[in-house]
Amino acid sequence: MSVKTEGFINGRFITIIDSDCRKEDEQVKAQPQPLTEASVREKYAYDMYCMVEHFNSLLKGNSLAAGFLPLTEVSVFSRIYEGVLLCALANLLKPNFVDEKSVVVKEELLDNSADGELRKMENRNIGITALRTLGVYMDSETAEWIKMDTPFEMTGLLVQVLRLATVGRMHFQNFEILVHLFDGWSEPEEAISILATEREQMLIIWLNVQISAAGMKVTAFDDNLADSKAYSTLLWTVAPEAQRASLTSTEDVMKETDLTKRAELVIANAEKLGISGILRPEHITEIGKKAISDPKGLHNIIINMAFVYRIFVAYPNINAPKMKDKPAAGPKTSAAPTHEQRIQESCKYGASEETLIRWLNSFGPSSPVVSLRTDLCNGRVLLEVWDAMIPGSVPWKQVKLQQFVNTARRKFSMISNCDIAVKIGDKNGISKNVCSSGNITAGETKYIASFVFLMMRLHAQLLRKGIIGGPKKVAELDDNGLTKWFNESMEKYGSTFRLKSLEDPSLKSTNALGYFGERVLVENNLCSSGPADFPRKPKATAKSANAIDISLADADDETAAQDEAQQQQSDANNSGEGAWLFNSVEQVSSDPALLTKFSVTAILMFNKAGVIVYASKLGPETDLSVYRSVLMELNALSLKTN
Repeated sequence: MSVKTEGFINGRFITIIDSDCRKEDEQVKAQPQPLTEASVREKYAYDMYCMVEHFNSLLKGNSLAAGFLPLTEVSVFSRIYEGVLLCALANLLKPNFVDEKSVVVKEELLDNSADGELRKMENRNIGITALRTLGVYMDSETAEWIKMDTPFEMTGLLVQVLRLATVGRMHFQNFEILVHLFDGWSEPEEAISILATEREQMLIIWLNVQISAAGMKVTAFDDNLADSKAYSTLLWTVAPEAQRASLTSTEDVMKETDLTKRAELVIANAEKLGISGILRPEHITEIGKKAISDPKGLHNIIINMAFVYRIFVAYPNINAPKMKDKPAAGPKTSAAPTHEQRIQESCKYGASEETLIRWLNSFGPSSPVVSLRTDLCNGRVLLEVWDAMIPGSVPWKQVKLQQFVNTARRKFSMISNCDIAVKIGDKNGISKNVCSSGNITAGETKYIASFVFLMMRLHAQLLRKGIIGGPKKVAELDDNGLTKWFNESMEKYGSTFRLKSLEDPSLKSTNALGYFGERVLVENNLCSSGPADFPRKPKATAKSANAIDISLADADDETAAQDEAQQQQSDANNSGEGAWLFNSVEQVSSDPALLTKFSVTAILMFNKAGVIVYASKLGPETDLSVYRSVLMELNALSLKTN
């Protein structure tokens, strides 16, 4: 049975158990055959075709994607396996997030040789670690999904990225004009409850504003859209007057009694407005017929959401009222602390906003976090993260998921949800004195940062326990224990460098983390650098964890022999014949060039090994929580049981 986690959709943590997918993938594995357009459509009909068309449109101008566009519903799977597409998708979600120089893009270097397989694995790890910090949920076994002998298990990743790249951007930070859909505010910054509106809900609100004049209202992406009336009305409403003459009117669309033909007219209207290749008639007529927990139902909903989002981007049709000129500023007095200064204050509690946001987004919340102040105040994201950290910890029946228009009811539901999040924290060792539900709903960053930081620390322990697979007591490692392990390991590695504590400034002013991390990774066969004589732990199985058999030819004896020879070569390639990236512990913070070189090299090394660094750089300004989380994961990997 195949378990594929798609992430949070409409406030639900969607885990799809798709036995048919596993059965089909196992058949492909048992009787390898080339992946074809027919085999993809047999599984997904035109779902993959439409998703790929979305990505082709979104990736235009993405330099990492230039070498393989346009994608097809067949090539998309091999491009994921090569890893370059994963990196391109990360840069789609956040431009320049992945350093292009760190990605191998040349086709001739990504062949089926042992070296080529290693480069693909490194590309994948870079892409995976980047996507995880940008809101794509992947558990520790995600890398196991990315195999060409079980291609369809990669689909969940594409679904998540498509959602993030479309409806996931439906937010005030990206489109300030959205605030004009609401009443009762004077300054957008003050409208906390408005700013915290869920992404899908924001799209629904916009859709309803456009179709309200026709006396229509939809509450979700479900079968209410299947008759095409809402879509036809939407397109007619947002279309510029000059272009309406070329469209089929809503009245004429509804005269057609066949729902499929109605949907065809809607799609034809969209194409006349420059919105093409988004969805097919069956995606409209079938919406809501399958549950969101069904892969086909989920894909259909996401494709319809992307369709409406693309209409919004092209034709927002929101009338922004003219704002009164503000009175001229008087003489300067002592300025109130800026938002950035308040965030700096929160660093005293363990982590900056950037670090905490990266960590929160690694769980794939329903609304990707942009700001701690505005995006957590309704409690929804915090509860989703708690549920991912500790499955079953959230009493979802008590959670108020409805979006209330009434301000008082809206505020009550926010406080109620935040109170549940605080109680779960208290149950798991985070005192209620750290942060109250009122602090969260009011957007008081200092308290919110403290609460999220402690959640992050707890998660490091839980993640460590999950990786180790040992008894509960193994996970109980405090900062003193982590420091002791670090120093004992450094002695074993022949270095005289020692830490007095995790707060020791020398941890951030040197390349000690890189030196230490490289040796832990090499020792545990997770990194290919290091001299051949450096001791490595015996592999758990005869087959390398880094080598993946992607052959889709007939599995005859000759092919099996070739695979075995390739595997031996891959093991030899990863046996440590290279040089150390970090030969010794050196002072780097006094030289900006050395610090930059260390930071880039270390983060790339960790990414290639699949270790997440919740920061864009390493150095004296980087939060201690980043160093702690990396050390905790390295400790877990060094103790991993099989």
